[in-house]
Amino acid sequence: MSDLITMQEQNELLIETLKSIKNFSGLPDDVKITLRNLQSIEKEWKDIVERLKEREKEYVKLIEEVKTLKSVLEL
Repeated sequence: MSDLITMQEQNELLIETLKSIKNFSGLPDDVKITLRNLQSIEKEWKDIVERLKEREKEYVKLIEEVKTLKSVLEL
C-alpha cells in the first residue's frame, strides 16, 4: 500500500504542476499529450482510491460480523 501512496503523491504533484499551466497553446504537442495523459491518470487514481475506501468499509463490516459470530459460537 505504501507504493500506492507514493505513486499517488507523485501523480498529485504532477497534476498540481499541470494546473499551474493555464494555457497549453504554446507547448509542444508531446508535452500537451503528456499533460492530458496525466489528467486521465489523476481521474483513474481517484477512482481507485474511492473503490479501495469502499472495499475497506466492506471488510471492516465483515470482520465485525465474524467477531460477533465467533463470540456467539464460544457461548
